[in-house]
Amino acid sequence: MRCLPIPIMLLSTQAPVMTPLEIEYAKYELAKLSFQECIEYLDVLERGGNAPQVSGFAFERALSKSFTITYARCFTDNKHGVGRISDRWLKNLSGEHRKLHDTLIGDGRNALVAHIDLKKLNPNIFINASGVNNYVFDWHIVMINENNADRLRELVECAHRYCADHQKGIRSRIPGAHIKPTA
Repeated sequence: MRCLPIPIMLLSTQAPVMTPLEIEYAKYELAKLSFQECIEYLDVLERGGNAPQVSGFAFERALSKSFTITYARCFTDNKHGVGRISDRWLKNLSGEHRKLHDTLIGDGRNALVAHIDLKKLNPNIFINASGVNNYVFDWHIVMINENNADRLRELVECAHRYCADHQKGIRSRIPGAHIKPTA
């Protein structure tokens, strides 16, 4: 058996070089991927999931947290990412869909999933001598279930369409057919 040498990748300390339009295009491509992942979470719910040993509520909670984080990352700034997508598309949403979006970002991601906001969570903890406490929380996260899956799907599909349309608007100003960061 002949062994082939393993290529060694050198990590550059320089930031990738992309034009602002390439960064913009890439940001919206990554957002589309996030929205597609949200659709896949809804598809898992529709098929009943693949977790027979997990209680229904635990599965629903895990799916809800994953959906919320994945949806919200497109609207969140971070130090090392490409930034949030524009919120101009929100003005075209119905009041119901806009409220759902705001709840996913505000109460969901920012207060209860990625961070813990005590005022929103409003914990009532009943301390037991055994160390295993009982508690009640005001859990305001949107739970992904059959009651709201259609509305969530509509919201995500609208966001995905906006990203695709935005990319179409800038594509002609990006030279070539390959966007790749270079060091």
